[in-house]
Amino acid sequence: MVLARHRKMGREIPASANKWGRYLRALLTFAAGRYNDSEGRPILTDNAVNLVITTERLRTPMDGSGTLC
Repeated sequence: MVLARHRKMGREIPASANKWGRYLRALLTFAAGRYNDSEGRPILTDNAVNLVITTERLRTPMDGSGTLC
């Protein structure tokens, strides 16, 4: 779901896809460190955004002329 969302956003506005991924990764990392189950283990063990980072290149923002911003 995260990978599909990143791809869809990347087709429309590449820079927004990257920013969205960074915010989501930060939120999930915070939650994994902050919230534990009754046995003291983190409730989140995998960060879904890491899949996007390892399987997709982050989108490179370009201006209208096709050059990097």
